[in-house]
Amino acid sequence: MADSIGVLESVHSFYSDSFSQLITITIAFLVFAGVLMPLMIQFYQSRSLRQDKEYLETLLRTKTEEAKSELETHLATRFAEEQEKIAAIIQKEVSEALAPVERKTERAIGGLFHLQARQIADSERPTLALDSCCEALPAYIRAKDESNLQAVLFILTEQCLPDMNKTNFERDVELEGKINKVIELLKSHNKYGRYSRVVDEIKRELRSAQLREVPAL
Repeated sequence: MADSIGVLESVHSFYSDSFSQLITITIAFLVFAGVLMPLMIQFYQSRSLRQDKEYLETLLRTKTEEAKSELETHLATRFAEEQEKIAAIIQKEVSEALAPVERKTERAIGGLFHLQARQIADSERPTLALDSCCEALPAYIRAKDESNLQAVLFILTEQCLPDMNKTNFERDVELEGKINKVIELLKSHNKYGRYSRVVDEIKRELRSAQLREVPAL
């Protein structure tokens, strides 16, 4: 009988201790689940949010710098393009404004040599008159003064070259080169063949002058 009671007491003590331990464990779990777990979750979430925030801030700064750099490059390119356009417009306007003045200047230069060529040709000094013609012609071409250009060509082909002979070319070896420059100048401006006839005439008169003997006294 005493043994049975002892067994019952042992069993009762075991279950009592086990129950107490269960209660303790349960309370500890509830404390962990109710207090520590939320704190740990909150800590993890805070840390994760902080890391996400830092990542997003870094990403935003990087994207902002990239966008800023692209915008600066785009604006610099556009500015350079607009600057070139403005410079081209200004250059064009300046050129257009100066063109009449430049033509007047060239016409004045051409007129000076033209008058000189006419006076010298009338004085029967064909080589000197030819020099003046060779100076007047380019100036009249730049001035786009076709009327006076034709007048100088007339002096060259009808007065200067017909009055020259091979002795003139022997004394002045540069004469032929000067005439050839005039021929090349006319060819370079021979639009629609408007100078073809006079170029042929200059060549013909040049050949004749180079072969012409000195007139007998």
